[in-house]
Amino acid sequence: MSRWILALFVLHFILFSSAQTATLYVSDRTVDCSTGGPLECLQIKKNKKAKWQSLSSPIKGFEYKTGFTYKLKVKTDSTGKYELFKIVSQKHTGYNRAERLENAYWVITGLYSDSNFIRVLDTTKIHITFNAKEKRLSGHGLCNNFHGSCMVTNDSISIGNIGSTKMMCEGVAFEGIITGLLQLMKRYEIKGWQLTLFGPENTTMVFKRRQLTAEDLQKE
Repeated sequence: MSRWILALFVLHFILFSSAQTATLYVSDRTVDCSTGGPLECLQIKKNKKAKWQSLSSPIKGFEYKTGFTYKLKVKTDSTGKYELFKIVSQKHTGYNRAERLENAYWVITGLYSDSNFIRVLDTTKIHITFNAKEKRLSGHGLCNNFHGSCMVTNDSISIGNIGSTKMMCEGVAFEGIITGLLQLMKRYEIKGWQLTLFGPENTTMVFKRRQLTAEDLQKE
């Protein structure tokens, strides 16, 4: 048995040694590279002066953590896919994932509450914006603006009391549901263009990142 194990080890070493190896630098943050759905891609480059490029396929054997830059030794196969050989260096950069919440309109597309799913029309303008540094959020419902405090730490989120203007319209009751649920959310997850907020008892709120048009902004 030991001879077989030794033979397999030697064969693996020969195959591994004959594979092409390369150096990869990996960014401290992923990017949205979705086409038909939310997908996060690593950012890589082969030398420090090059521009970052998206990598949609995983690096086999590599466990990536946001907020760290890496220098890797990898081997490549005939299809160009990478497999980790060695982590040469790993450096924490202080990048805060909460920054991805900022500079975007998060338009609500649906919510789950008490195991029931409510799909919101794709044409809705109900949205929220985050300012993680100033610990606040703001948004616009069907007829009212609203605002409140917001604390984001790593993957957790805590939203304080939300105040709003007092205009009356047909959808004002639904606005109350939305702002009430926001204050229950405890955790968030971003995958590509999609933001999901998680609350108690499987309550979730789903948003899609979208830049409003100039016409939309004039109606705010």
